[in-house]
Order: sequence, then structure tokens, then C-alpha cells
Amino acid sequence: MNNTSQVEFGQLGSGFATGTGSITIPSGKTVVAITALADATFNVSGDPKLTRSENDSFAVPTVSVPAGCTIYGRFEAVKLASGSIMAYFG
Repeated sequence: MNNTSQVEFGQLGSGFATGTGSITIPSGKTVVAITALADATFNVSGDPKLTRSENDSFAVPTVSVPAGCTIYGRFEAVKLASGSIMAYFG
């Protein structure tokens, strides 16, 4: 049984990516949180990309996340332009 307060801490699994790597998201899951282990940059169009699962879009062409910060959302694709991240599945 999943404890919803523990999901953001990786109860449903997590993935690691560095450099220009990407996260392999298990079937039936999305990425619900991304923690930058080192300053991370994502492009939100083209490739590499950070794709939200809602039908909205980012207002800027790149997203930068400083080391130690976590962003939350529902992401269907996560590929770095640079940096190092841990992504948590939900």
C-alpha cells in the first residue's frame, strides 16, 4: 500500500540522470518531482526536453534548476541539457 505522504520521497521509485541523460519512466507512471543534485538545465521544446503531462506549456524556452532545489509537477519526458538530477515517480 502506498503512503501518499511518502510518494515524493521515492516510495514509487526514482531515476538518476546526469550530463545529457534522460529518465526512463516506468509504464503507467509519471515523474512527479525532480531534485537537482548539480545545477540542471532543461529545454522545454525540441530535444533535450522537459515535457509536462498537462496541456499547458512553459512560458520560457529553458528551465534551470539550481543544485538542491526540487520542482514538482507531472512530467511525461525528462531529458537534461546539462547537470545532474534525481527524478521521483508517481
